[in-house]
Amino acid sequence: MKKISEFQRLISIIFLVFVIVSLLYLLLAWRSNLWPFNNSWQVVALSSGDVYFGHLVWFPTPHLNNVWYVRNIKDKKGGSNPRLFPLTGVFWGPENSLHLQTSKIVWWSNLKENSQVVSLIKSQSQGSANYQASSSHTSSNGPFGNPSSVPAPAK
Repeated sequence: MKKISEFQRLISIIFLVFVIVSLLYLLLAWRSNLWPFNNSWQVVALSSGDVYFGHLVWFPTPHLNNVWYVRNIKDKKGGSNPRLFPLTGVFWGPENSLHLQTSKIVWWSNLKENSQVVSLIKSQSQGSANYQASSSHTSSNGPFGNPSSVPAPAK
């Protein structure tokens, strides 16, 4: 009978060590942006009309990492062309994270890895070392104005 209780004790200790190591790994991964569960891109539409792209995280509060936004740029012919800009490029120099109010999120969606938006972000990210903020990509409303009319997905 004594061997069974020692065996159970050994299993309990091994299990406890496994749980502690797993929790430490997840905490470290979460703090260093190595989170293994969500590496995909999302689009988030807010009630203000703003549309942002990035890596959406829900815990502990909803926020986007590696944030990009859409801005319509007027061309010389009077038309407008939508372009993507990194949030870090605005003049006040924010960190690359945008915290969101849950009640202000109208809809969000995962983006396919081969979507045009993800491809554009990746290509612009590679050249972001040369990127400098300029007034040419901000409107009088700034990056938090109404970037474009983006319809909500069909229900």
